[in-house]
Amino acid sequence: MKKGIVLTLVLTSLLLLAGCGSGSQLTYRITGSAPEIEVEYRDTEGNVQQTTVNPPWEVTLEVGSEFSFDLSAVRTGGSGDVACEVLLDGESLGSAQGRVSATCEGSFRRQGDSLNTSFTSGTDTVVDERMKEATDLIDAGQYDEAIAALQDLLQIDPDNYRVHGTLGIAYYRAERYEEAADAFNRVVQLAPDDPEAYYYLGLINTQQGNATEAYHAFRTYLELRPDAPDREQVEGWIAELEVAALGLEAEYVAPEGYSIRYPTDWTYLEMGDGGVAFLQSEEDKERIVAEAPVIFLQSGPLDELGENLGLGEITSVEQALQGGLAHFGAEGGEIVAFEVAGYPAGMVEMAGTLQGMDFRGGLAFVFVEDWGFALTSMAPPDQWDQVAPIFEGMVRSLSFPTP
Repeated sequence: MKKGIVLTLVLTSLLLLAGCGSGSQLTYRITGSAPEIEVEYRDTEGNVQQTTVNPPWEVTLEVGSEFSFDLSAVRTGGSGDVACEVLLDGESLGSAQGRVSATCEGSFRRQGDSLNTSFTSGTDTVVDERMKEATDLIDAGQYDEAIAALQDLLQIDPDNYRVHGTLGIAYYRAERYEEAADAFNRVVQLAPDDPEAYYYLGLINTQQGNATEAYHAFRTYLELRPDAPDREQVEGWIAELEVAALGLEAEYVAPEGYSIRYPTDWTYLEMGDGGVAFLQSEEDKERIVAEAPVIFLQSGPLDELGENLGLGEITSVEQALQGGLAHFGAEGGEIVAFEVAGYPAGMVEMAGTLQGMDFRGGLAFVFVEDWGFALTSMAPPDQWDQVAPIFEGMVRSLSFPTP
């Protein structure tokens, strides 16, 4: 072999060896508006390094032709976002930005002029991971450990309603009811449309004997989750709480044998022909609708009831409610169907004008075979929110003689 050829081969081999052994610079970079961030990253030895930094922060590693990198950033508390980025020889391989945490991981391999890379980013995964760990602890009955873990998580994400809710469950399971109530009340502040918080507040207040608070919490739960799988059970709890919650401890018993509960501080006037009016006081009979609320109850055979109310033939609860709205010339809300003592019933809220007076109120019908009960409530608009639950409670309290 000629000497020149040998030299060329040697030089080529040296260049290839130099290329295979040449290193790259990998930079981990942390930015964000959070004042302090916990950082974990994999070093050149494959070990995980941990540090707490004030962003911006970065570190550069001398790596070979291939390397698996891993970088995570978690804010230590307060507010502000976090971001991570990985660069190879000054060129970004990828980045991630999260409200609480961010992760950047992957690998690269350089072969000659080709570069193969993989990159995966994650945002706020630390919350889900730690929530899963806390939930597993709750399921295992390790409530103190779960509570401690969730309290730590709240240090970095204080306004996360899911964390507060899970903490509330841990407190509830540990029978620490006051702390559970505080946690769920915080959920209501942060996420007022979260039904689970109201469910647990209903359970807690029932446990503590707070019937009014439990009643309203369970009602809100069903309003937010109308298709709740436990709806029938919760409605039963509501019915049990109603008397104490709304003060429906007085009872009117009609000559026909049916009865209805009403507030102890109200009174009633029999109107004749199966009618009775419930008022806050006898003086209110001169001020009803304009200044004071009233709840009317009319009962009788369905054919007579339809004629007396100007509805004509009554064929169904829904038809009777729609006819009642038309009779009052009122606008109605959504019709709610339910049962009272196993009999079909329905209710609708309404708003209108009666003899020049604006009112808000409700209509309800209950059909007991061929007998009907019509209930109408009217109140000054600014009083209806207080009267509405009383009206519904009275409708649901109807009791009928055994056939």
